[in-house]
Amino acid sequence: MTNFDKLLEQPFLKTILLENMEFENRDRKNDKNFDLLNYLNDSFFCTIHLMTLYDQLQNSIEFLSNYRYNKKDEIGRGKHLVYNVENYIIRITSVSDRMLQMINAIFNLGINEKDVKERLVLNNSKVLKTNIPEHFKNFKKILIDFTGDRNAIIHRHSYINEELFRLEKFYNPTIVEHYFMKASPEEQEKFKFIRQQTLTNFIKKTKSDFKEVNELCFERTIPIFKVLESEFSKQKSILK
Repeated sequence: MTNFDKLLEQPFLKTILLENMEFENRDRKNDKNFDLLNYLNDSFFCTIHLMTLYDQLQNSIEFLSNYRYNKKDEIGRGKHLVYNVENYIIRITSVSDRMLQMINAIFNLGINEKDVKERLVLNNSKVLKTNIPEHFKNFKKILIDFTGDRNAIIHRHSYINEELFRLEKFYNPTIVEHYFMKASPEEQEKFKFIRQQTLTNFIKKTKSDFKEVNELCFERTIPIFKVLESEFSKQKSILK
């Protein structure tokens, strides 16, 4: 069983999903407990959007190798790889923000979603009474190595990786066409072999790295969910 499977089995998630089903069956027009309704809606919304992101992180691993070669397709193998690697980096570094949104919702802190920041959430008196600050900081350590790359991708330039840049050149149709015009058949075959080996090794390593990060991410989410399960029950009791 993977850590993602273990995460999906957490009682907190099952409780949230059950509450949402009951929420959908409520007669909301005649239900006057607006505070409880809003709390349940916000809690489900933030939780499901975190889990959607986690699911996307899992899919990102497979997207690295799902390229289909098509002569009519202008998206080459190199571009496809760059897009998916950068996409993963952006998504993995978004996890902490969505986690904070969920903590804000479950603890019913009332912070506007536009103003949700780590310091504001973790220093809240309700949150400080729990192990959430410790668990969150431990969780965020996983993301540190990606933060600089994420900021560069968003604000300055594409992701810089020597092997990835090499593959971009290897699969650039213009560069390859010019090379093949001068290269002998033997040189062309050698080039194709080297290109294929480089691609295979890069995808294998990148998949392994991403999978390891994902597993750590899910593993360190579980302690947070255990605290949130208790807080969710507490807040519901207060609002009923």
